[in-house]
Amino acid sequence: MGRLIQLAVLVVLGVILYRYVQKKIAPAGSSRPNRRTKTEKLVQCRQCGIRLPESDALRKNDAYYCPRHRGRG
Repeated sequence: MGRLIQLAVLVVLGVILYRYVQKKIAPAGSSRPNRRTKTEKLVQCRQCGIRLPESDALRKNDAYYCPRHRGRG
């Protein structure tokens, strides 16, 4: 029984040490580099109907188009 407790303590210490080393090695901010921080309005392409962020859409004559259609409408 004493060996089992020693093994459990060693495993817990190993996990704690592993997490500590991983935090020190990983550069700051690398956990989610592509995460957008603000929400953006979605618009619908008049030609194909796909929804895309307003900043990616092309606007022509009060209609939005995806880059694939480039305002052909």
